[in-house]
Amino acid sequence: MSDRRIKFERRVGRIGFMGRGSRVPHRYKPEAPHSIAIRIGQHKVLTSREQTEATRREMSALPGLPRMLFTRIPDAVVRPETGEDVAGSLEICLDEQTPVVPRGSATAGLGGSIPVRGGIVIDTGGLAGIADMDPESFTATVNAGAIWSDVRAALEGRGFTLLSYPSSAAGSTVGGWASTGGYGIGTLKHGNFHRQIQSLEVALPSGFLIEATGAEGRYSISTFTGTEGQIGIITRVTMKVMRVPEKTASLVIRPRDFTEGIRIYEKVQAMECPPCSVELADSGAAALYADRAGDGGVSGANEGAFSGAGEGGVSRAGPGRPFLLMSDRGGDLEVRRFVDTCGALLSGSDAEVEAGVDADALRLKRYSNLMRLGEESSWAICDVLVRSDLLGRLLSWLRGWGGPAGKGGVHANKLLECRAVDRGLSLVSVTCLTPGEGMAGVPRAFYGARRVLAGAVGMGAVPYGAGIWNSPYINVILGKRKKELARIKGEVDRLHILNPGKFFSITTSSGIPVPGWTLKAIMRLGRA
Repeated sequence: MSDRRIKFERRVGRIGFMGRGSRVPHRYKPEAPHSIAIRIGQHKVLTSREQTEATRREMSALPGLPRMLFTRIPDAVVRPETGEDVAGSLEICLDEQTPVVPRGSATAGLGGSIPVRGGIVIDTGGLAGIADMDPESFTATVNAGAIWSDVRAALEGRGFTLLSYPSSAAGSTVGGWASTGGYGIGTLKHGNFHRQIQSLEVALPSGFLIEATGAEGRYSISTFTGTEGQIGIITRVTMKVMRVPEKTASLVIRPRDFTEGIRIYEKVQAMECPPCSVELADSGAAALYADRAGDGGVSGANEGAFSGAGEGGVSRAGPGRPFLLMSDRGGDLEVRRFVDTCGALLSGSDAEVEAGVDADALRLKRYSNLMRLGEESSWAICDVLVRSDLLGRLLSWLRGWGGPAGKGGVHANKLLECRAVDRGLSLVSVTCLTPGEGMAGVPRAFYGARRVLAGAVGMGAVPYGAGIWNSPYINVILGKRKKELARIKGEVDRLHILNPGKFFSITTSSGIPVPGWTLKAIMRLGRA
């Protein structure tokens, strides 16, 4: 067979019986980094052990067994600066049959940006900033590696702002959030972020750079949003923006107990004109919003507002009081109506209300404290989407689940948070925390979060994101979309070089397939 024919089959796959494509036999050799360096520049290809090893973890640590089975050190980390750099790198990786894993800030914690099969990690951090702004059409084109808080600050400098953004805006990237769930701050009022996208620039495994538009077809927006880099790598996002609102208002409500907090939360979520955000934190999660000792926290961010805050930081602080954080923005009349409606909902309640808080500063404080938890504690997060009719039952189960550490419980602490992200839909986050145990606490936290997920799905919740650890529930996550997306994946990425070993099909780092039921059993049987 001629060299030209071999190259063609590597690019598009052999044509088998009845025209079906089949994978070319695996001939992977670590030659891609050198070729990519020649194509896009040596300074954009990082090969040191420290830089490649760092990609085997995300924001929280992994226990030894999952780390050994499902991660491999990549050959190089590529930091492209343009969409053309990404496309050129993918073309080389396809020719060399090298696995490729797109990676943003790795804040999801589900293994979606971990290199299961090694190969090349494409770090989108070099794709930063706002590429274009159209004030007349109220759209902005933003590079995929831009951090959400930076994008928001840049837009506000031009008199515009975001319709919605993730709760981890201080660290997560635009492309990363578009590739995952798209629910966060502002989506209760403006809808899921995926519906705010006008078009996407996407690099395909073939090396082509395309523009995805519309809601149907192989190269539609819905093909690439929520599919976590399985079908293409998002390099730019064109999205709707709005003018900086005339007025904003944020309230902190501290009810008597968590049960009363749930009642207030459900009333606010069901408002005829809902606010931008409604967030409920239990007494344990309240400590995440507190200042750490000797740290000062975020200046001007309602310091000392929560009991149990402060002394000793998050992992050593006693539980605070449950609280709700609510925000809205718009014209003077709209914001005044929000405040008056909340006041009417709270009539007859002895909940404490505090106005004039800086909600974004409090969220930043929570994110910063969460990122620092690894210094003193082991932790892992489970996120699920829950319908309103299931919310009360699920929250009651979560608050009673596990028991104290050492008495049949899976972990020492559960930090429970609930965010209204759409009409009749909430994002429930459970942080499993094992303070003061060092690496010994990592398995307790990790397997605790996975067992929480199994129980929540059994009650009707839907996992938020797939990655590796939620992949056994891919049928629940995608529903009817799975068959169509799997078909497109087979057509666009016939050699399966993009983000292999997760999402649609799970494999170990050595390529051994792992059925979903097997991974579920491993997670259920994981020692606490």
